[in-house]
Amino acid sequence: MPKQTILLLGHSFVTRLARYAATYHAFGLNLRLEENEVVFHGVPGTALPQLRLEVDMVQTLQPTIVFLEVGTNDLRSRDPDDLAEEVAYFAKSLLDRYGVR
Repeated sequence: MPKQTILLLGHSFVTRLARYAATYHAFGLNLRLEENEVVFHGVPGTALPQLRLEVDMVQTLQPTIVFLEVGTNDLRSRDPDDLAEEVAYFAKSLLDRYGVR
């Protein structure tokens, strides 16, 4: 199977996961980092409106799969139901525009 580009896009949790994966890969997490190109793009403190500005990275990388870690920083000032709808809309826009999974 050819290498896939996998993008993890989100807030500081993604930044922490990148550090953890680089440091503790020998602990059997089986992230398959050597089998795929895994790109961690975390922007600490970011909320969903700011994260939408990072979509250029999706266009540049053309990943096969995008994992979103978003919304936690928004919960301080947003209604959870409205936020869930906005996250779903953002995910759908990535699917429709870039064909990612």
